Amino acid sequence: MGSVKVNEMFQKHLDPDAPLLYPDFLNDLCKHVVIDFKDKVNFYVMGAVSFFKSSWSQVKCNAALLVGYMLGNLPPEYSSVISKEHICEALILLLKDPSAEVRINTAEAMSLLHGY
Repeated sequence: MGSVKVNEMFQKHLDPDAPLLYPDFLNDLCKHVVIDFKDKVNFYVMGAVSFFKSSWSQVKCNAALLVGYMLGNLPPEYSSVISKEHICEALILLLKDPSAEVRINTAEAMSLLHGY
């Protein structure tokens, strides 16, 4: 990806002898992305929002968590480049998804947005 810290983080979390703790992995990844690739955060977040319409529940769950961790780790001085209204509307719609798993993950993602 062009980031030494991201590469080191991948090596730490993707140990073949240890289980992957996906939420921790995603949170750490997003911490590095918002620092090393600030100019791409909006692109990544809006790309994830587009997956909220997937027919697969697991894809929607992961997209919601990615958005939550990405925005939750974004420094306040960069929050002006994010389309917060659009993202929040999309998350609110996900709370009405028929899948309980999607609703749970969406609620978790929204809990990370306390700074907005």
